[in-house]
Amino acid sequence: MHTADSFNKKIYVFRGGDGRDYLNDLHELDTLNLKWTQVTAQGSYPPPRANHSSSIIKSNLYIFGGWDGSKRLNDLYVLSLNKLIWSQVVVQGDSPAPRAGMSLCNVDNKLYLFGGSGPHAFCFNDLYYFEPDNSCWNQ
Repeated sequence: MHTADSFNKKIYVFRGGDGRDYLNDLHELDTLNLKWTQVTAQGSYPPPRANHSSSIIKSNLYIFGGWDGSKRLNDLYVLSLNKLIWSQVVVQGDSPAPRAGMSLCNVDNKLYLFGGSGPHAFCFNDLYYFEPDNSCWNQ
């Protein structure tokens, strides 16, 4: 229930859960010396969640949606990997419907979001992209 993304010869793992609790901690694996460390950052961490999605644009790690144990989410958080500061993204306009288990990837410095599950096990078959420059989702 975690995600993993690569940047600057490191793999960043945002943990979703451990089987008992929902988590929001971030760990990095330095692929040169194969050493794990927990990342300590400032700012507004994403609330604990699982089945979220993540992707990196330039030096920014984005976390979208997931499940917090009681509801599906559609929030978007970003961590500056250079400054180690979390913040919630203020989205202009509408966001995709809350969901868990979706795909998120970077194509040409835009986040592409596909699918996921919504309420009552409804499966989405939709595609959105997020433009960081204007903080907007488009379907």
